[in-house]
Amino acid sequence: MESSTTFPTIFDPKYEKSAELIAYLTKGIAYRDNGDIRVAGRSELNKIIAEKYEQKDFIGANEILEAAKRTFEITSEELAERVSRSIRVPTPTYLKLVEIAFKKEVSLASVMRTVVLGPVIKRVLDKLSSRPEVVPERLSRVEAVFEDWIEPESAKQREYFLDFTYERSLEVCEMLTRYVEFEFFRLCAKLDVPKKAAELYWSYVVSPSDTLYGSWLMRTKGMDIHKSYDMVISEGGPSISVGTLFLNYKLHLGLDYVNQVSETDMDGIRDKFGQQIINSMATAIAIMCTEQYMTLEDMYLEEDMFVKHVDEPPSTIHVDFNITQRVDDDHVYLDGIEVCEENRNAIAKNILTQHLHGTILDEQRTQKEIQTAISADDLDTASELSEKLAEYSVRMGVAEWITNSLFSAIETSEVITFTIPPIFIPILNSLQENKQIPDLVERYLQKEQ
Repeated sequence: MESSTTFPTIFDPKYEKSAELIAYLTKGIAYRDNGDIRVAGRSELNKIIAEKYEQKDFIGANEILEAAKRTFEITSEELAERVSRSIRVPTPTYLKLVEIAFKKEVSLASVMRTVVLGPVIKRVLDKLSSRPEVVPERLSRVEAVFEDWIEPESAKQREYFLDFTYERSLEVCEMLTRYVEFEFFRLCAKLDVPKKAAELYWSYVVSPSDTLYGSWLMRTKGMDIHKSYDMVISEGGPSISVGTLFLNYKLHLGLDYVNQVSETDMDGIRDKFGQQIINSMATAIAIMCTEQYMTLEDMYLEEDMFVKHVDEPPSTIHVDFNITQRVDDDHVYLDGIEVCEENRNAIAKNILTQHLHGTILDEQRTQKEIQTAISADDLDTASELSEKLAEYSVRMGVAEWITNSLFSAIETSEVITFTIPPIFIPILNSLQENKQIPDLVERYLQKEQ
């Protein structure tokens, strides 16, 4: 069967792989001619070469013969060769694919093969099987390659990452400095550390700096998506909730330098407040620090100082929290709130109250209460309310800053990399050009419901 009458015979160069696939399946040849890719039957080869000789185009004739030789001599091993391809998909589609990968316990590349590309390629192969010009033996070889390629791989990743951006400016650094300070005093108060002792320590370690932007380190460790297994205790007893997906937000804040606290400084605090207060402050800092650094009390015992300078900037605070994430159609939900401009403030307030130890405060009402207290010469009340308002503005500012980085991740796109036999690349290219991949993923999810 060497006919090529019903398939296209002239292709744009960007569809060269499509031409090669048709040539292979029909025992034809694919060759370049005057800028186009042409497909011809094997029986036409002599005629094509003769025409080239008449035109004295010996180079062209040689290229056509080489193309014919490649088509005739292709082996099953060459058919099965795979190349790496990367495609970019909208973040909602990426999140859906990640969810499928977790549920099926396979790799993300396997999901691309089995869910997105596999069904489409299978339909194409089924249609080809009814074409009289297709050589059954060659189609069988392609189908064998397909079956081997579509075999799923077990999952090797337990989390997937999202790209995002965040603002870094002097104003942001100052805000984060205040947030770290508020967190330190909150933890100290929770551990019954006297405010004066905490203030003394803070003044020893962190002093005002005109180069705050350069001294603070903001290491965004990224956002990752992972599956959580939760123990739920209810009246019916404990149970395991499996398969909830979380978006994990990580941010490490630290100083490029740390003022060393001398033994005399710490002895002064110890003499005034006792060893238990020293231990409580060390605990407060340990809660804020990442695990890779020693607690401050360990540093003090080992180095005769409460804080030692290290080559790597010690982490002063580690912001790390989980947000439940869900995708419905093209809409992403974080902690049950849809990610859209109208809900930006609601998401920030949720982060404030659920993840940053803050409470909602009515700014205008609080301002009026402060002014009323000042008018009544009640400066203690005015000062207390003013401090609450200042802390709220900082915590809410951090929540809004984090929210902006979350939006930057959700509103962009992600890259997925996988391997594919070159003979199937034309189908992949067609899906990308027609922007069909999100629809295919959504169709699969609806079918699975």
